[in-house]
Amino acid sequence: PYLKEVQQNDNKTVNEAINELFVEEGDFEALRTSIDTYKNFDTIALAQTLEKNDLIEFRRIAAYLYKDNNRWKLSVDLCKKDKLYQDAMEYVSSSGEAALAEELL
Repeated sequence: PYLKEVQQNDNKTVNEAINELFVEEGDFEALRTSIDTYKNFDTIALAQTLEKNDLIEFRRIAAYLYKDNNRWKLSVDLCKKDKLYQDAMEYVSSSGEAALAEELL
């Protein structure tokens, strides 16, 4: 409870600690809320951790984080690997990269 209260300050160390707890607890919904609300954390490091997670929802968040960092190919490849084709199409559309769109076909 204390960390969540302090998270309102958007402190990088606090955000990363809370995000790590959500991953350990398997709470992907709380993690998604946290990363959407508090932006001060190492997004790439978290994405790299999440893409190796056994739960598909965590890997989905990894793809989302890659997208937010304009790492379109990584994002789309991760979606394709998990058969998250709707997400892949949305990310390709956001990227505006024709070559990436052709890879989906």
